[in-house]
Amino acid sequence: MSNPTPKREGDPSGQKAATWYQVVLSAIGDAVLTTDTDGLLTYMNPVAESLTGWSAAEALGKRLEDVFHIVNEETRKTIEQPVRKVIDTGLVRGLANHTLLIAKDGSELPIDDSAAPVWDETGNLIGVVMIFRDIRERRQSEHLIDAAREFAESIVTTVREPLIVLNADLHVRSANRSFYETFMIEPPDTVGRFIYDLGDGQWDIPALRNLLEEIIPQNSTFDDFEVEHEFETIGRKTMLLNARRFPPEGKWDLVLLAIADITERKRLEKEREELLQAAEVARDRAETDASKLADADRQKNQFLAMLAHELRNPLAAVRNAAEVASRSGSKEDMEWSRDVTARQVGNFAHLINDLLDVARITEGKIQLHKELIDAGPVIRHAMTAVTPIVDERGHELLASFTSTDLKLEADSTRLEQILVNLLTNAAKYTPSGGRIQLIVGIERKEAVFRVRDNGLGILPELLPRMFDLFAQGERSLDRSEGGLGIGLTLVRSLAELHGGTVTAMSDGPGMGSEFIVRLPAAEGMAETGPKVKPATSAARRCRVLVVDDNADTANGMARLLKLSGHDTRVAQNGGEALSVSREYRPEVMLLDIGLPGMDGYELASALRREEWSKDSVLIAVSGYGEQQARDRSKKAGFHHHLVKPVNFDTILALIGGS
Repeated sequence: MSNPTPKREGDPSGQKAATWYQVVLSAIGDAVLTTDTDGLLTYMNPVAESLTGWSAAEALGKRLEDVFHIVNEETRKTIEQPVRKVIDTGLVRGLANHTLLIAKDGSELPIDDSAAPVWDETGNLIGVVMIFRDIRERRQSEHLIDAAREFAESIVTTVREPLIVLNADLHVRSANRSFYETFMIEPPDTVGRFIYDLGDGQWDIPALRNLLEEIIPQNSTFDDFEVEHEFETIGRKTMLLNARRFPPEGKWDLVLLAIADITERKRLEKEREELLQAAEVARDRAETDASKLADADRQKNQFLAMLAHELRNPLAAVRNAAEVASRSGSKEDMEWSRDVTARQVGNFAHLINDLLDVARITEGKIQLHKELIDAGPVIRHAMTAVTPIVDERGHELLASFTSTDLKLEADSTRLEQILVNLLTNAAKYTPSGGRIQLIVGIERKEAVFRVRDNGLGILPELLPRMFDLFAQGERSLDRSEGGLGIGLTLVRSLAELHGGTVTAMSDGPGMGSEFIVRLPAAEGMAETGPKVKPATSAARRCRVLVVDDNADTANGMARLLKLSGHDTRVAQNGGEALSVSREYRPEVMLLDIGLPGMDGYELASALRREEWSKDSVLIAVSGYGEQQARDRSKKAGFHHHLVKPVNFDTILALIGGS
């Protein structure tokens, strides 16, 4: 480079130009230094001072080698100064790769630089300017990239399945050892060659061409594509191909093609299929009801899929409600989140209760608590229970009575369950804005309940098995109606336990349906049993100990009780509960059964041996609801046994009555 502003003695413009250049060089982000033709330093900007550790006052006039000490990063040998090369040749020079600058304090940093000659107006060399910069971040990035590349190449090399990497033009970039061994081909015959030319054209497979030339450009992947082909070197094989393009979006440069030889697996599958067919024939000959078994298996699989769906829906709603509650502080959002959570917990409880009822009925363990009742209140409760889904779908729900005396011997809870299931079923399978009727009366000494709708109707072939376990009509993938296909099974089983029947009627798709429950009617006045009114607050303030190994459950119950005016303590295992209770002397204890170590039964027995706890009320709050668990609770000293999830009003009522 030439100096465009020659300085003359006493020429103020030359001094100004020199000052201007120094200001500019001081302001740039790279390190800059200059030397004269003897290699003595004449200028350093602040960045150069920082990187070398030398101040300009110390360095000016010194040999460049004394200040700018550079070595090769790998060999540690001193590198010839690029400034010397410029002085000798008059050409622009740069440092070689892997150059380290040794600062004055001995610290090292990687740099790159360039040096250029400075000429005067007559073309004479008057000095050299060198610019260099700290490239530590770039070097770290390069090391990371190198490490990642080595890691990826190691994976490709060690993968057991044959793997081949193609460029965008479908020429082979690399392949792993398994590829070469499987297809008996050498790297020189593979790398750089067109994929279809490999092995004298044995990879020129029409199906593979279609995948690589048509599918890959449109989609970033294809998975488990099966190809059967006669290979020249290894014979007829069945291959499973998987491909990924990289990067998956935008302009792509590479295709990773994985090849799995599944020939043996296919042979075994074929043999297995033949054996299964033979076994099927033998079973069909021995069992005349093989079709029923297959149908039961299909229904079981459908049920499992539906169960997963029905569990995910309320879980998704609860999760969304929790997110809204955590992200918003508005009262409206908090109330909405609370309502959604409460509603979905109710759905969970209903689902679990239905499943348990089916299990009890299947095992013959369900027991009815029959009494002489008036069906009127039961009907009102059932209609109230289905009001949310009826209102949500804009249905019209009407009840009519053909008799005024509706007395029967029945379990009121189970009768309400029958009606709720039938009304819910009608609401689900009736398009929005439909009409649902509940018609009740006495016919020939039978209490008859008819649930009639103008909904989707029932296929004639489905009517005979409407009440079979897990039986449902055709459903779309969205599963908008929901349900597990056990509701009608429960209805039939509960009706039969009452000595009654249930039947279904429909004129076909789109013609609505009618379900008719017939139960034995009874004479006499209905008896009214004692009812527990929901409590909104405790009758008196009690000391309550909550014991549950699930911290969220325990703390949540304690918070609810505090909001209701009670004093609470929490423990998460039997030992802690004993220690806390001896000091706290709770009046009421809510104990989980499935505690780690000392379970709830053992804890209750231990508490009953404490003199101070003789008058304390023990309430089991457990996920175990079968009769055996209730009997054990009573034997251990519990006053009450509640099954999770528990209605909080029930707990308050029990505490209030303690």
